[in-house]
Amino acid sequence: GGGELTVGWRRIGRRVYRVADFGLSRSTDPEPEADGSESPYYRSKAGVFPVRWTAFDAMLTLVFNTASDVWSFGITMAEVYTAGEQPYPGTNTEQLVGLLAKEYRMPQPSGCPNAVYGMLLKCWDRDAAQRPTFDDIVTFFEREHAGDHANAAEQDAVTELIAAAAAASSAATAAAEA
Repeated sequence: GGGELTVGWRRIGRRVYRVADFGLSRSTDPEPEADGSESPYYRSKAGVFPVRWTAFDAMLTLVFNTASDVWSFGITMAEVYTAGEQPYPGTNTEQLVGLLAKEYRMPQPSGCPNAVYGMLLKCWDRDAAQRPTFDDIVTFFEREHAGDHANAAEQDAVTELIAAAAAASSAATAAAEA
């Protein structure tokens, strides 16, 4: 596997937001398909991961993929709307895992539009196959802000964050394949 750390960043107002590969690909091996071909899924050998940003299914299986990256991106977007507040405030790791098992999701952040929160909930779908792709997310934000010149800077920032997250996900996959 590769040891690179992929980071994308964007300044929004006075804050700088970073999207990065958390290093999960560093200790992974390809999971073979039933027919022996390589799969785009990777299993963590160490079992160490950032719980508050990790998809519940990935916590259970230690398998990380683009769908689990979409979940993590949804958490990162929630952080944007909470000015960087720690996800799931007031809960410890054990409580959080129990809550996620019961399908708890972070409440809608103040200032987060209903449509955006709806997209975040899709990013956190229990069924990884039902989560949007990064292309779906970009398309959503482009439509959401179409013609909204007052939010053009925010739209550009969000689009760049999505692109950075998608690039980090792709780089992690490529590094793990190397």
